[in-house]
Amino acid sequence: MSRPETRMWFFYLASRYIDIGCEAIHFGQVEIMNTNDRQNRHWAELLALVRAHAGEHARRKMVVCDGHVPSGGLMHQGNPLLEFHSFPLRI
Repeated sequence: MSRPETRMWFFYLASRYIDIGCEAIHFGQVEIMNTNDRQNRHWAELLALVRAHAGEHARRKMVVCDGHVPSGGLMHQGNPLLEFHSFPLRI
């Protein structure tokens, strides 16, 4: 997530989903894509852009963001970045 091209790609995909009516986006293995951004600054930037786009284009003016977070979640400056966390059930 530390490369601008990566953030641009994720924003493009998220904005397309929002534009067709999706109200929740699962961002996948967010912690695995985070090895060069230990402060989560780039994730915070991306999610702010996605939420701003939703504020203008989403039907309810919001989007719910989640991702896989096996170690407890993405935090930036003491604040959680995702609305909820997902992890697959493994029996």
